[in-house]
Amino acid sequence: MVRFEDFAKGIGYDERLRLARAYYPKEFSAKEGYSLTRKGLAALTTAQKRKITKNYNIIRPFIGATSQKIYTRSPTKASAAWRSLFGIEPPRGTLFVPVVGNEPRLEYYEEGENDLRVRVRDENVGITKHFFEDYGIDQHDLARDAANILQDLHNTIGGARYSILTGDHMMTQGGAVYVGTIDDIIRQIVRLQNKYGNEKSKNNWREWMFGLQAYNFDDIDEFSDYREEQRETRSARRELTDKLSAINKNIADTKERILINKDALNDFKIERTMLLGGVRGKQRSQFVKTSKIAKNLNANIKRLDKTIKKSVTTLNKNVKAQKSITKLLIT
Repeated sequence: MVRFEDFAKGIGYDERLRLARAYYPKEFSAKEGYSLTRKGLAALTTAQKRKITKNYNIIRPFIGATSQKIYTRSPTKASAAWRSLFGIEPPRGTLFVPVVGNEPRLEYYEEGENDLRVRVRDENVGITKHFFEDYGIDQHDLARDAANILQDLHNTIGGARYSILTGDHMMTQGGAVYVGTIDDIIRQIVRLQNKYGNEKSKNNWREWMFGLQAYNFDDIDEFSDYREEQRETRSARRELTDKLSAINKNIADTKERILINKDALNDFKIERTMLLGGVRGKQRSQFVKTSKIAKNLNANIKRLDKTIKKSVTTLNKNVKAQKSITKLLIT
């Protein structure tokens, strides 16, 4: 079964913003209107949420134990790398390129006049991304004659293996990135065009199929080792993300319980104040000892106070675990 990955699905805006801010502290600072407080998150506009999600989805594949930031001395080179690898412009002044791999390095090359491009070389595997629009291919052409167009693109690129770019990510199958020869990819793209061909549907292939990622290598065994490392990285990252999602849910649930219990505690205290309003001095102490209503109110207040303290302790533990996992994800 083919699965099209959306990294932001099921992830709260607090986590998305926290991770986006780790890469772009100025762009997503509280000063720019991106506060991580409860009130600040509630005040986020639709445009701000869209911007957070877009940046989160861009950097998410590079967050994990094997991710690295490769720094350049020139924003021009960094921009060329982002355009080549991700098809987007980075924030102004960016000097780093996020990549995944054991010992990845960037190789710059020119494709035409003043067209600086970049490939990532991970040990002995070269990786390049190719967006259809960069080659003058539109969806109408691809729908009409995918086989010949993709074969011509392959003749230009010369990749040994390919995967399909879907948005900022790659098409997956069975939890792993789908990789195949150009013939495999042509068959897969034609199948996807037939399956997701309804132009009125949000899942129409024209909305998410944007290009190919090419792999070049000298030894098929080296490529197999590379793919196995990528599978392990994705698995470890998914496990951490699942843990973080569960912790975020626990935090939200615990905060809600604390608010509910605090409201109930406040109601009981008001009721007790009203009950004892006309009783003074020793009479009050005696009344509390003998009145069944007063006893129940005090018991409920004591119980809720204890429950709230316990919930706060649980909340603090979860927040500590949240920070710990988030730090692990972004280092």
